[in-house]
Amino acid sequence: MKWLFLVHELQGLKSSARVRIWRNTKKVGAILYRDSAYVLPYSKENMESFQWILSEIKAVKGHGAIFISQSADGKEDDELKNIFLKTAGAEYEKLRERRDNLQMRFEQLKKSSSLSDKLLKDLQKELGQLTYQFQETSETDYFHSPMAQEVKHKLSILNKGLLSNIPTDSADKLLVKHNPKDFQKKKWATRKNIHIDRLCSAWLIKRFIDKAAQFEFAPENSLPKDALLFDVFGSEFGHRGEDCTFETLLKIFQIRDKALLNISEIVHDIDLKDKKFNRPEAKGIDIIVRSLSKYFNNDNKVCEIGFLLLDGLYYYFKTSRNIQVNLKAFDEVAK
Repeated sequence: MKWLFLVHELQGLKSSARVRIWRNTKKVGAILYRDSAYVLPYSKENMESFQWILSEIKAVKGHGAIFISQSADGKEDDELKNIFLKTAGAEYEKLRERRDNLQMRFEQLKKSSSLSDKLLKDLQKELGQLTYQFQETSETDYFHSPMAQEVKHKLSILNKGLLSNIPTDSADKLLVKHNPKDFQKKKWATRKNIHIDRLCSAWLIKRFIDKAAQFEFAPENSLPKDALLFDVFGSEFGHRGEDCTFETLLKIFQIRDKALLNISEIVHDIDLKDKKFNRPEAKGIDIIVRSLSKYFNNDNKVCEIGFLLLDGLYYYFKTSRNIQVNLKAFDEVAK
């Protein structure tokens, strides 16, 4: 197989510059091979990553070059793969230990009847941080460490346990808030054959959270492990209490927009069928989205057309003068 090597010279540079370059190599998952070069499996994306790091090196008067190499036999490939697997395994092991400690604290609090709303929210916040770090590790787990599925499963079990202890009327208060700036250029995934909540949530992510988002649609048991999951059972970005995924995303990312809240009410009425908001637009939009899904039978095409329709709907609500939405409940959640 093909490999990328970044050979560099950092002697004479300030320690802060060396540390910054080291962090950048770690961020893209490169490993230091035989103390002479950083290496990554060859891909267009990894080439761009090394080119970016090389530009950083040259910007601080360092020297370096990128080479593409292919081993003569499989022995060298296996050696490199094992180093990557060992590195990823060590990161997963750290996450597993932290997750197990969090699980132990959770069970001790439940056993002693000391699990207050505040402590439950703190546990959720820590789990959110672990889940985010798991996603970061997964993105550079190039050879699919066998520990990945184990850690993912354990995180999911803890997430379900925490969610099961949230009273319905307290679900909003216990949401862990995120800044969209921390979720840029990510891969997002959900179940295939999308309908209203998944389509509108993907649109919300693309337009208001992560403009460079990439989407994958697959059967629930085949969703990519290196993606942020949405509208999937047990995922952070899914149904919470009485909220559909679209509503959860608005609250988690603290997006305060009257036009989007109008759309969220429509999505809720279609998805949950409880007529909570009794939106007159719901029936028509439901028919349109179902028609697109049946006509194209292609989730990416449904998103392409559906996003344009949602852009128009957003523009309508944004420019209409007589639209009124009560933001009081949302403000309470955002505090």
